[in-house]
Amino acid sequence: MGRVQQENTTRISSSCIKTLEKLFDNQRTFLQEQFVKQNALVGECLSMLKTLEKRPENGKQLNKSKNEIHVPAYIKQSVRDGYKHNKTTKGLKWTTKTAAGTVLKCNSEENKAMTEAILIYVKGQHQTVEEGVIRCGVETYFNSVKQKEIMELTGKREEHNRKMVLYGRKHRKLINRRRTLKERKIDPKEEERFMKALEIETMSSEDSDSEDDSIFVTRPLSWVSTEFKQLIQRLDRKYDRTLNAQGKRLKSKRTVGEPSDRPCPKKPKGLEWMFG
Repeated sequence: MGRVQQENTTRISSSCIKTLEKLFDNQRTFLQEQFVKQNALVGECLSMLKTLEKRPENGKQLNKSKNEIHVPAYIKQSVRDGYKHNKTTKGLKWTTKTAAGTVLKCNSEENKAMTEAILIYVKGQHQTVEEGVIRCGVETYFNSVKQKEIMELTGKREEHNRKMVLYGRKHRKLINRRRTLKERKIDPKEEERFMKALEIETMSSEDSDSEDDSIFVTRPLSWVSTEFKQLIQRLDRKYDRTLNAQGKRLKSKRTVGEPSDRPCPKKPKGLEWMFG
């Protein structure tokens, strides 16, 4: 009889332990979820406090520029998401300019539907964020959309991208020449003199050939000295020798074209030798 009672007691203890473990796991999961929610709430509260600090003591709204309102990154992202959502699902859009050429704003009559839809979308995600902060984020994004459309219509975006590509080539060329110069075993004073001459302004222009994009046309600078030209040629030859077989295959072909019409910059003191 005592043995049976002991076995029953053991089973009851094991069952209690399992029940307690399950309750503990449920409680731990609940607390973790609450911790995540509290972190998000703290972030939103801090954002509200920053906004409230900019108000006067009597409660009246300060007449400040939009740039002084801090829009958190997560609100900016929510505005972008709201714009894409309402454009895709509801067919709404912003109009930046009328047929007559009048420049519009995000709160213009033509744009109210999209602006209010974004506002509702963001409020649904972040109920505690002040409406003024959200509206500031909406206006900022509207201006970026407007600027993008203007650049696309005028062709400035393509021109800007082209200039960035050309600048990137010159910058890579500068880095390669500077690195190669450092690897040369020459007098430190000579190295310093040459290094000062290697700037982005002294890199020759390059553009793709109109008939073959794999060939770049180098436009030499007409105002550089023979000594500087020879220095550049030596550095380029030394750099080419460091390339492996794959690097040589990937390197674009270059041909010399007409001299660049880039004006001669102001001659810095001590660098007179590099000018022709």
